[in-house]
Order: sequence, then C-alpha cells, then structure tokens
Amino acid sequence: MGVIGPFGHRAGMARRRSLSSRNEKVPEVALPWHRPLRLRERAVTVRAMPPTPPDRPNTARLLLPDPHATTRLAGWLAPQLRAGDTVLLRGGLGAGKSHFARAAIQRLMAAAGPAEDVPSPTYTLVQTYRIGGVEVLHADLYRLTAVGGADEARELGLEDALEQMICLIEWPDRLDGFWPPVALDLALDVTGAGRIATLTGGARWAGILADLAARDMAGEAAGIAT
Repeated sequence: MGVIGPFGHRAGMARRRSLSSRNEKVPEVALPWHRPLRLRERAVTVRAMPPTPPDRPNTARLLLPDPHATTRLAGWLAPQLRAGDTVLLRGGLGAGKSHFARAAIQRLMAAAGPAEDVPSPTYTLVQTYRIGGVEVLHADLYRLTAVGGADEARELGLEDALEQMICLIEWPDRLDGFWPPVALDLALDVTGAGRIATLTGGARWAGILADLAARDMAGEAAGIAT
C-alpha cells in the first residue's frame, strides 16, 4: 500500500503500479504536500476595539531643604500605605533613603502604639515589623549583586512579601525589574544641602500624589505632623 501523506494522498501509488518488474529509473515526482498552497482571499471585516487606557504615571516633585523635611514627607506618606504597597527608594549613597524609610516606619509605630528603635538593614538586608496588624518590610539591597540580585531577593522571601506587606525597598535596581507594576517610585536627588524628591506612580497613587504636590514639606504651614 502507498504511504498516506499529511493531506490524505497516497504518495506515489499510481506511479508504482505502472512500473514493470525491470529495474527502471523512476523519475522524480513532486509530492502533493510539497506544492505551495494558495489561500483564497476573503474580505474580512475587523471591528476596531476601543484601546485600553494605559495606567499613566502620576508625578509629584518636592524640595526637601533639610532632613526634617524628609521626615515630614515620610510622616505624611506612611499613613497612606496599606498591605501590598511597595515604595521603591532610589538615590545615591547618602541621599536619604534609609532616613525616609525609618521615619515612615516610626510614623506607623507612633500611630499604633509606642515607637521602637528602627535600625538600618544595611547588613541584615531585611528588617520586618508587625505594626497594628500589618507587616512592614524594610530592605536595603545594596549588598546584593547587580546581576542575579532578583534570584537572591527571592531566596530572602521578598516575592511573598511584596504581595502581603508594606515594603520599603532601597536600591531596587538590584531586583532587575522584579517588583509590582503598581509600586510607588521615590527618587531622592541631592541638591546643595537639600534633596529633590520625585514620586511617580500609577492610578493607585494618583490622588495621593496630586494632594502631595500641593503641599510644602519645608514649612509647618502644610499642617503635616513631624
């Protein structure tokens, strides 16, 4: 019997039946499945779907002339955070990332009960706190390798923490993009004796950043508690 081709043809069957018993040279025959296929053209009506509006970033920029202003910013933002929120703290050495994170944690502690000492996780990499029924994680990832840091962060249990805790993460570039897309980005740039704080976030942070942009962290007129 002939071999059944992929489109149901019996390849070479008719040719073999016409051969005599002599050893004749068989001319090459183009198998049917080697032929180029021609698709019939049909008019197709494509209904255009309305585009999904992107989660456009919202931005607030503030001048922080001294460490007290950084403390006020952290004290104002901390009560706005909830479980599952991540704040990515960017900036060079000495920019004030640890100062901001520790001030935010102390603000949360003060609202829930007696405040405690909040050490920097420079050598432990991660410090966690349970404050008023919510877990808070402060991570300093400077000591992770620039390449492969995301894998090391997973070994620290950071993947689960990002979904369940309030996370304040210094040196997030070590994560190589391994963070929630709804994270709040806070960059601190040195300017003279002060800092420029640039906060960027999506829809989750739109109202918060709009309110923050109208405030003055440098003075008490904004009504922000220290």
